[in-house]
Amino acid sequence: MQTSFIPSYHLNITPTEKETVDWCLSVVNYNVMNATNYNLLRNKNIQDIEGYARGEFDLTPFKKMFKSEAKKINEIQRNNPNYVDLNNNTAIGIDYTCVDLLSEKINSATAIIQKIPVEVSCVAVDPLAIEKKQSDVNFLKNKPAVEEELQVVADRMNLGKVDLGTTKNSSVEYSDSPFGLDLNNPEELDIFVNLIYSLKVETSFETILQYFYELKKIVNVKLLEIRDQLKYGISVHEAYQNDLTGLPDADYVYPGEMEVPYSRMPDFSDNSHRIRYASLTPLQLFDRFGSEIGSEDDLYFIINASKTDGGYCACNGGEPNSVPYSNFDTFKCQLKYIEVKTVDWVGVKKVNKKSKFRTFTTDPQQATEKIWVQNTIGFWWLVNTKRVFGIKKLPFSQRTKGKESYQNFSTNIYKSQERSAVEQSIGENKKAQIADIKLQHAIIKSKPSGVYIDLKYLRGALDGLKDESDTWNMNRLLTLAIEQNVVLGDTEGFDGKNEGQFKAVQDLPGGLKSEIIGYMNIIAAANMNISRITGVNQQLTGQSANEEGLVGLQKLLINASINSLHYVNEGIEFQYQNLFTIWANIIQQAVEQGGKAKEAIINVIGAKKVNIIDGLDDIGLHEIGIFVKIKQREEERQLFRNKLTALELAGVLTASDSFMVNNIPNPKEQWAFIAVKEQQYRKRADEIRQENYENAQNMVKMQGENTVAAKNVEIEGDLKNTYAKGEVEANIVQLSAQLGLSQSQLEGLIKKDLQRERNKGNVDKTIVGVEAKSNAKQQEAMV
Repeated sequence: MQTSFIPSYHLNITPTEKETVDWCLSVVNYNVMNATNYNLLRNKNIQDIEGYARGEFDLTPFKKMFKSEAKKINEIQRNNPNYVDLNNNTAIGIDYTCVDLLSEKINSATAIIQKIPVEVSCVAVDPLAIEKKQSDVNFLKNKPAVEEELQVVADRMNLGKVDLGTTKNSSVEYSDSPFGLDLNNPEELDIFVNLIYSLKVETSFETILQYFYELKKIVNVKLLEIRDQLKYGISVHEAYQNDLTGLPDADYVYPGEMEVPYSRMPDFSDNSHRIRYASLTPLQLFDRFGSEIGSEDDLYFIINASKTDGGYCACNGGEPNSVPYSNFDTFKCQLKYIEVKTVDWVGVKKVNKKSKFRTFTTDPQQATEKIWVQNTIGFWWLVNTKRVFGIKKLPFSQRTKGKESYQNFSTNIYKSQERSAVEQSIGENKKAQIADIKLQHAIIKSKPSGVYIDLKYLRGALDGLKDESDTWNMNRLLTLAIEQNVVLGDTEGFDGKNEGQFKAVQDLPGGLKSEIIGYMNIIAAANMNISRITGVNQQLTGQSANEEGLVGLQKLLINASINSLHYVNEGIEFQYQNLFTIWANIIQQAVEQGGKAKEAIINVIGAKKVNIIDGLDDIGLHEIGIFVKIKQREEERQLFRNKLTALELAGVLTASDSFMVNNIPNPKEQWAFIAVKEQQYRKRADEIRQENYENAQNMVKMQGENTVAAKNVEIEGDLKNTYAKGEVEANIVQLSAQLGLSQSQLEGLIKKDLQRERNKGNVDKTIVGVEAKSNAKQQEAMV
């Protein structure tokens, strides 16, 4: 059966009873002996995967293509099924060597992913953290106004400049808004909070996690996990609290050592339990669990006792007393490390019937209500015996109301693909291997070109030359034909035969046939298909003729595509987010418990950033969310350079700004700097735009006023002209009355005078035209 849930028998046992041998054996009986568990590498041909990944695979199946080789190998394998033919030379001269199309690509893919840095960022996600951030932001917002008011009082008392100090909770103490940001502007406030500001407790976690990542050489674990993801499509590691130091630690786990219930989840997070195989010598067993085993005699009894007494050898099909002390450093015992989720409860009861106070109890009869908690318990089981060691409750797996555990097991598993890149490429590599062998066979079996000479034709020549003084024979004629390409012959006796189809001399074709082109095409196509599957090609790795063929964003586009590199990156990012989450919980508990572990953590942080040490005091009050980023620094730099160039061309950044930003080591701080500069540029642009608008409005207003003034002047001039004309007409009428002229006579005189002026104008115009024509004729005569 499949057990992806927590069995009900866990609920009837108190938490203290669960950390006992009897309860652990009941877990073994239910979850191991009577449950269906699957190995993480089930249905995978490990030998083929490993062989093709390193380019050293078994060539025996390929040798069976030839009947003679197949017969010989089958005869040997009939008596020895595990026989592997290591003879790579055959009688006909074929050299059986592996056509390695995968190892170079796997190594390149591993190096590409391995060089990507793992960056961890921590965010406090609890109400207290939000309150602390808001407190610091309000302080920076209100500080200038408060200081200005207090400065008036300080000046009267001659106390000097007023300074209210710096922020109390930030990792960097700010006395004013950085970069001149206006925190009353929502956009600039967002830049400050999300890109610049961080709490002391957040920076403390980031510092200590990054330190342990480097100290524990986790980069080596990451390397092995990358290879597992490429070879098997799945990887495992273990994150735990070191029993000796009390500090975080991690180890690589081979996926073939893990058994889990069936799960469709890529991270197997719905498992109810997990099982890990381990092989330890009796001495290693004693070193690890010596305090529980007791003495060396007890260890001997555990290994060599009878089946009735639970001896390991006897319970696993061996004989009692079969392993002497002298072999305790070589003999291997099989153990299983089992982790199982379990639901615990703590009862609540009243101190007495009349009391308002309540206390905890583990007695179900006295408990008036129960507080439910999910924990994970781990222990080592000596296979097929009734002996268990190292029973413990995982310190970072607790779930209860209002508190979610980010990880319920010490092992982190992630399956990125059902069939890995190597598994998908094996078929292509096999086709290339077959094509290579057939290509060798074709080359070996190819013959040089030759010539056909009819002997009857040569005999006719000898008959015709027998009267010559030189001695001719068949050998001499053949030598002449072969060495000097001169053929002597006589067609007598062939006349009329074969109707002209007879050819005494014919060329015999030789050399390689056209099928070798097909073999070479198969090998090339297989190589291309493997490059497509893995996502690794010569341009990406810099092995092409143009090493700069792909840079920056071009590589980013390839890495962002859906191929094996994408799946492996996704798996590694998920795995190390879980790793850092477990470590953060371990660090939090170590600081709360105090002692040497807390001192070590304080020393680490103090060596990096002294001003954030006091952030550890509140570490137990916060819930920390861990976020891991895995990016190609090369592509990230190219994106940043593109943005920087665009801002320089737009005039957002000056030469001094560019110099400053290029000397900032932290990418997040670089982006924060240019974000601030861009926001300030936008603010200046808005101010300039508003000023231009106001100027334009003033110009329109002035133009309107000028137009009105000009119209008023025009109207005033028309009025004056009208008044002047009326005055002249009035004087003329008065003069005509004095001369005794009637109105009709006056109008006639005016019309006659107007006609005279018109006639005079016409005459003047005619005279000007005649003069112009005369001048034109004189000029033509001169030419």
